[in-house]
Amino acid sequence: MGWARVVTDRVVTDRADFARPYDVHLDPTGRGHGPGAEFLGAVRDQPDGRGPKRIMLAIRDAHGPYARLVFRDLDHPDRSMIFGSG
Repeated sequence: MGWARVVTDRVVTDRADFARPYDVHLDPTGRGHGPGAEFLGAVRDQPDGRGPKRIMLAIRDAHGPYARLVFRDLDHPDRSMIFGSG
């Protein structure tokens, strides 16, 4: 694994409730080996204990792996998933 396999431009958050990773891409050699889950875990589990309650993903593929991380489909399951309540 390793962060070298995850490339992202930004994560937008209100530091209270919500986070939205943008432009996340996985190197093809890392897909299926956990770097996406590791990245989202780091977004969720902030060291100060103030991680977001909801994380929204705009996604075209890989629904299965993210569903195993307790993300669920929204109104447009072909494009988005969310973690948390709300």
